[in-house]
Amino acid sequence: MNEQRTYPCLVKVNGSNLARCGISAPDRKTAVQKMLLWFWEEYKGKYGPASEVLTVGDPYNEVVFSGEFNCSHKANNYLDEPTLTRVIAEFEGTLMRETALGTKHHPRRSLRRKNRRRKYRRTVAPNIQESSTGRFYYRIIVVPQKSRRGEVLVKRKMKEEKLKAKTLPEAIEEIQEKGLKRISEENTARKNGKARSLKLASHLAGIRPLQGDDLTYFSRLLRSRKMAKPGKGEGVAV
Repeated sequence: MNEQRTYPCLVKVNGSNLARCGISAPDRKTAVQKMLLWFWEEYKGKYGPASEVLTVGDPYNEVVFSGEFNCSHKANNYLDEPTLTRVIAEFEGTLMRETALGTKHHPRRSLRRKNRRRKYRRTVAPNIQESSTGRFYYRIIVVPQKSRRGEVLVKRKMKEEKLKAKTLPEAIEEIQEKGLKRISEENTARKNGKARSLKLASHLAGIRPLQGDDLTYFSRLLRSRKMAKPGKGEGVAV
């Protein structure tokens, strides 16, 4: 059972304290989620967006900046003044208070980066990429290339399908459930290669080790990339 912590919460409207309480939760993200539900049930939007009047404290210093810091994550928002001051001071030159107004479906954030973070993706398995924020994408062919006598008549079109998965094994399972591999296979002549690519991805994710002809097929690649052991999840070229 997760340890329950207490987080101080405050609803402040026009400079006056409207409500103050302590919320029990295993972590700050959960505390914020619980307070947002309470805020809506209690006030029904009477005082505008919660991001303008609600703050949740960070007594356990869970809001810590790193290279992967996500300014939109609930755990890093609804910050009270002491937390804002601490985080900005610790990483001066990187973060600042958000000044832009939020919208109905996109609440104002507590912090933003002074310089936009450069986004990048790394290949973690054949046709599967992971973004700097941990989001997985699966590359599929939606329009096959058509040629005649060496002349390209129709160019191949690729699509990167955004996945809900949080881990590589979950990404493999989602790809199989949605039939994304089948869609891509229908639009390429390299059907066997695509099927084997997903098998290699399953090997890297530690779901199903390669066997027989498939292990022989990828043996040189595995040796060159030092990926003989399944589940490592290192990058591999596609």
